[in-house]
Amino acid sequence: MRQFLAVGAALLFVLSGIAGPAAAAPASGVQSPGEDIQSAPGTAEPAADAAASQSASLQQSSPIGDCAVAPPGDRADPEEDVLGWSEGYWYNESIAVNDSDGLNGSELDALVSRTQARVEAIRCLEFEEDVEVEIRTRSEFRNSSAFGNLTESQRQFENVTYEALMLVGADEDAVEVQQENLGAGVGGYYDPVTDRLVVVTDDPEAVRFSEPVLAHELVHAVQDQQFNLTRYDARTIDDSNAENGLIEGDARYVESIYRDACEGNWSGTCQTEEGEGPSAGDLANLPLYLLSFQPYSDGPAFVEHLREGGNWSAVDRAYDRAPNTSQEVMYPARYPNESTQNVSAPDRTADRWEQLSVPGRPDYGIAGEPALFVMFAAPTFDGDGDRDAPFIERREFLAGGQDALDPYDYSADVTDGWNGDRLTPYRNDDNETGYVWQLAWESRGDAESFASGYGALLRHYGGDPVDGRADTYELSGKFEGAYSVQLNDSTVRIVHAPTVEELQQLHPDAAPEGESNVTDADPDTDTDRQDAIPGFGAAAAAAALVGAALLAARRAVRD
Repeated sequence: MRQFLAVGAALLFVLSGIAGPAAAAPASGVQSPGEDIQSAPGTAEPAADAAASQSASLQQSSPIGDCAVAPPGDRADPEEDVLGWSEGYWYNESIAVNDSDGLNGSELDALVSRTQARVEAIRCLEFEEDVEVEIRTRSEFRNSSAFGNLTESQRQFENVTYEALMLVGADEDAVEVQQENLGAGVGGYYDPVTDRLVVVTDDPEAVRFSEPVLAHELVHAVQDQQFNLTRYDARTIDDSNAENGLIEGDARYVESIYRDACEGNWSGTCQTEEGEGPSAGDLANLPLYLLSFQPYSDGPAFVEHLREGGNWSAVDRAYDRAPNTSQEVMYPARYPNESTQNVSAPDRTADRWEQLSVPGRPDYGIAGEPALFVMFAAPTFDGDGDRDAPFIERREFLAGGQDALDPYDYSADVTDGWNGDRLTPYRNDDNETGYVWQLAWESRGDAESFASGYGALLRHYGGDPVDGRADTYELSGKFEGAYSVQLNDSTVRIVHAPTVEELQQLHPDAAPEGESNVTDADPDTDTDRQDAIPGFGAAAAAAALVGAALLAARRAVRD
């Protein structure tokens, strides 16, 4: 019997590169599991005499292949566990559930069991053990420390990382901003540390659950049981987005099939009540949220690509060779052969400056192409509502909206051609921070495009060129300090320090004398902006931020 748990605590520990969202729009053009069950919503009443033919239809016309076992006409429990049956329920079996006043323990038990059976029928993976459910109130989740007790060095590392990406200002705490984003939207997540599915709700006495979203989280449970999610231990933004492109992409792809089934041959048998999800106004930082959403946007299409090339077994094999860069998720044809440059940077510890390091993690960060895209997109989507930002147009970001499996486009001319980066944070005797950021590009033209675009970004935030140069800037306000932008063939080096004089303390070539080789950018300004993000509605918003808990829980095993 499934244990229905009271409110508990889950240890979450997240560092640079949190992923988020866990549900979105249904996939178009994806076949649904083939059943024809007639029933009223909330009290699934199947046509019992059609069970065998329904199962045969499921096997013949759906995208799940022939892995689901056909239930007997009387739906008797099998002598041994089989795909499509879980804890006393077949995937096409009726359940007596009415969630109009919320789910009680027995109703939730039945819903989870049948959803497990349906996930097995779709995903062709067997649950090895029952999944327990834990209920937490939203207020308790908000008040918990999702990031654990971080040291000052850990917080500084986070701050330097997201300040470098111009997503969090110098007067903000990146950990607190991520915590606020997380608290605004989490509706549930699977915790591989405790092997429990955690439901976060405003009213624990009236829990209601969208069955496709439940299926998404149960995919994480079966992933963990079959592939051991705790072995994935990404420590950079790019690594996290890469791993979650597979893990979250797999779950959301199954969810999209499940949604189609609920609208098709499973119509009337699914619990599909959706929460409203957070609006942009609920979030502490929308651009940071959009960065966390990238694996959920690109991941499902990546998994579909794998499956089309070798059915579910090809997806299963990918867990032994997870993507090692977010580019393999963004551009599935590059998997598994994409390789990026291993960018190196000498340690410049000297005088007043020392390299900032955190025990148990690399002393550098890797941002990746999606993070650079969001850096340029932030002026368009941040809370200031600047509709004249000259970098990323909203319609460019929404260009993928015609494909429900891949709704947003995280590529742009200014970030195309990324081939690796290395962000090295430093701290001085006054506890001030700076960094040296080396970015490799596929060609000099790509490097020039980024360097000139970055200079334009600095000017957008009020940067004043030092002595009229296009490679050295001083900023005040949100991203205060001095910046050096150096172009060397296909590499761009960005150095940031509190003052122009301190730039050369971090790198001797920063702020050099002589002619600059970085050209000014004068991008066209698009003033035809919209006040909202079309297509970024409740379904997508409700999904976001959940993956942060999953990634955090995986890391908690090691920390």
